[in-house]
Amino acid sequence: MTVAESAILGAIAQAEAGATEVHLSRVGIGDAGATQLADMLRRNATVMEMNLDNNHIGDKGARALADGLRENAVVMELYIQCNIIDDKGARALADMLRENASVTAINLGRNHIGDEGARALADGLRENATVTEINLGRNQIGVEGARALKDGLRENKTVTRMDLGGNPVMVAVRAVFEAIAHAEAGATEVHLSRVGIGDAGATQLADMLRRNATVTAMYLDNNHIGDEGARALADGLRENATVTHMILHTNRIGDEGARALTDMLRENATLTVVGLTANQVGDEGARALADGLRENAAVTAMYLALQLESSLEMEA
Repeated sequence: MTVAESAILGAIAQAEAGATEVHLSRVGIGDAGATQLADMLRRNATVMEMNLDNNHIGDKGARALADGLRENAVVMELYIQCNIIDDKGARALADMLRENASVTAINLGRNHIGDEGARALADGLRENATVTEINLGRNQIGVEGARALKDGLRENKTVTRMDLGGNPVMVAVRAVFEAIAHAEAGATEVHLSRVGIGDAGATQLADMLRRNATVTAMYLDNNHIGDEGARALADGLRENATVTHMILHTNRIGDEGARALTDMLRENATLTVVGLTANQVGDEGARALADGLRENAAVTAMYLALQLESSLEMEA
C-alpha cells in the first residue's frame, strides 16, 4: 500500500468516526484519491473542512469532488490550491456552486485556471448565496476572465473577498498604470506589447490620451484588444493632437472596431501610421477604413495584412 493510499484510508476512517476536518496536504493522492474522498462526502455528515492542497489533483478529481459536494450539506471550507486543475475542473466546480448551499470558502489558488474557467466560476457565483471567500490567485486568469468575475460579483450578494493576485491580469493592470504614469511624466512612447491588457486596459489608455500632450507613439500589439477597446482608443484619439503612430497588430479587432477607427480618421489630423496587421477585420471593415482614408490627409501608412476574416490586404 502506498503512502497516499494509506493516508486516504486513514482520512476516510476518521471522517466516518465523526471527524470534522480532513487534512491531506502534500500526500500525492491525485485524481483517484480525490474520487475516493468524493464518495465519502456523499454519505458523510460531520466533515466541515477539507484541505487537499499539493496533491496532483486535476480536472477528473475536481469533477469527482464537485459531484460529491452536490450531495453534501455540511462541508463549509474546501482547500484545493496548488494542484493541476484547469478550466474543465473549474467548470465542474462552478456547476456545483449553483446547487451547493454549505460551502462558504473555496481556495483554488496556484492551479491552471484561465479565462474560460474564470467565466464559468463567475456564472456559478451568480447563482450561489453562501460563498463568502474565493481564492483564485496565481492561476492563468487574464483581463477577460477578471472582467467576467467582476460582472458575476455584481449579481452575487455574499462574496466579500476574492484573491486574484499573481494572475496575468494583475501584471497587465500594473503595466497599464506604469505606462500611464510614465506618459503623465512626459514620456513620448508607450510600449505595452504582449501584456494582455485587453479592452479594459485599452480604455484606460484612451482616457489618458484625452489629456496627454507628450506621447507620440503607442505600441499595443498582442494584447487581446477587441472592438470595445478599439472604440475607446478611437474616442481618445479624437481628442488627442500628438500621437502619430498607433500600432495594434495581432489583436482581436473586427469590423466594428474598424468602423470606429474610420470615424476617428475623419477627424484626426495627426496620426500618420496605423498598424492593424493580424486582427479580425473583414471586408466590410476594410472598406470602411478605405472610405475613412479618402477623407484623411495625414495617414501615410496603414497595415491591414493577415486578417482572419478578410479577403483584402491593404497597405496605404
